Parts: sequence; structure tokens; C-alpha cells
Amino acid sequence: MLRYVSNYDQMLIKRDPESLVSYKGPITPSVIATITSQLRDKADISERVTNRLFSVFIELAQNMQYYSAEVIRYANEEEKIGWIQIFERHDCYELNCGNVLDQAKVKKLADHCQKINQLNREELRTLKRERRRTKLDKAKKGAGIGLVQVAILAGNPLEVNTLKLGKHYNCIILKITINK
Repeated sequence: MLRYVSNYDQMLIKRDPESLVSYKGPITPSVIATITSQLRDKADISERVTNRLFSVFIELAQNMQYYSAEVIRYANEEEKIGWIQIFERHDCYELNCGNVLDQAKVKKLADHCQKINQLNREELRTLKRERRRTKLDKAKKGAGIGLVQVAILAGNPLEVNTLKLGKHYNCIILKITINK
């Protein structure tokens, strides 16, 4: 079960002794670098798991940075908003993240995750290769392989939940589990 409350405005990250990182705010390159450094300092794990954890975290953070509909504006700057919480459990690492998207994008993303979850590791690798070969849509930031790569690295299904925020927006919440 994902750990969140039913009202996005109250989606405050709660203290948890198993939490390595808890953050809600602008997702910027410096925030991503700081959280990566925090993870290095706190996580006592093998290099193989560390690489998977960092790669998944960076992919999820970049998705929030590119696609979040929630923004903060200051000094002629605009930053996308999201939240991430990373837990160390006895047998795995759990990455929970969320951001606001318009409802059409949430549906498309949830469908994409469902398709990914139906594929085995080899089918995911094939899909990733196929997507790399396709021409990029200029309206998109990538070839749609980020979550495919997350599923390959995690080796577990992508858990997706949504929280309706009025008429036009939803919060998309992803939970990714990486076994130790």
C-alpha cells in the first residue's frame, strides 16, 4: 500500500525511521544532485543495488522535472513541483514519488505502466530497443523508454495510484520497489 493521504494539500512527508530521503518541492538539477549525495551517505548497500537505486531515482526525478503541471514561479524562473520519499526496508528499497498532471496525461501514463507490467524482462528490453529506433516526437522530451528502464532496473511491477484534484488535474503516485 502506498503511503499518502487523500488530500494533496496535506501530502506532507511524515517522519519514518526507514526513510532515507523525504522531499517535496521544486525538482531541480541541484535538488537531484543533493538527494543523490544524501543517498550515497545513508545507504549501506552493494554497488549493483546502488546503481539501480540511483538510476531509478534520477529517472523518476527527471520525469517530475519535465512533466509536472504544478509549478512555482520566482525571479523569472519556473520550476516543476513533485515529491519523493525513499525507504529502506529489510529486504528492499521503496521509492514513492508523485506530481500533478492533467487528467488525460495521467490516464495515458497509467495505461503505459499497465502495459509495462504485463511484459517480462526480455520483452521490456525488446520494447526499449524498439522505442530507441523510433523517431522522437518533438512535443515529447524522450522516446518513452524511461519507465521501461525503471521496470527493467527494479525487476518489480510499477505500482500506480492517482488522486483526483478537481476537474482537470490528478496527482500521479508511483511506487517502485528494488530488491536488495
